[in-house]
Amino acid sequence: KKAKKNSQVKKMQKFLNWYGGYNLKLSNVFGTPTEKAVKDFQRRNGLPVTGVFGSKELKKAKAVTK
Repeated sequence: KKAKKNSQVKKMQKFLNWYGGYNLKLSNVFGTPTEKAVKDFQRRNGLPVTGVFGSKELKKAKAVTK
């Protein structure tokens, strides 16, 4: 599986590290560790576990506070 590059990935990785302490390497690459973190975020927030960070995930992410 080829990792996808996207300039928004780094922002998502920063959020996931803050949210779940995943310790992801901040890059523009959506690889396996990032996908696993997204799936965990989805599971923990009652979303379908697809590994894709889309609009539903973004809406949940924006609502998260600690």
